[in-house]
Amino acid sequence: MKWRNHAVMAASIAFMMGLYPVEILYCASFAALPDQLEVVWGVRIFAHRTWTHEVLVWLVPLLVLLACPLLLPGIPRILVPPLEGGLQGWLTIRTWVLFLPGLLHLAGDVLTPQGIRVSTRKVALGLFRTGSAMEYVATGVLAAAAAFFYGIR
Repeated sequence: MKWRNHAVMAASIAFMMGLYPVEILYCASFAALPDQLEVVWGVRIFAHRTWTHEVLVWLVPLLVLLACPLLLPGIPRILVPPLEGGLQGWLTIRTWVLFLPGLLHLAGDVLTPQGIRVSTRKVALGLFRTGSAMEYVATGVLAAAAAFFYGIR
């Protein structure tokens, strides 16, 4: 998928999950992170869709941070800027959300024929090719679903 569609899809899903506004922005901003980690200063250092697209790389830390109060009491459950008043809740990022953009990226890549690898198996729905008109239609449908969700919420 194109990075802009990853961003729109991640923001739409994060919104429908009921995340805080800054968490939605964070998910949209870092939705292309698995692809960006493959290239350093314009030089590809890892093959595309290898370890950066491994589900466990993103899922295990997310689950550990969800269980943080029990397992890792030294890690804060939320990252909150030192602000007074009602704005503080709008700028809250729960630590488990830090790894969510990576998982949302993988969910988007599963929709393409190339898909992703989970262990040794390829997982691909093949709904559209990267950059095709169908990719933009699917992104638009998801964004419209989020807008509809906002209307009924």
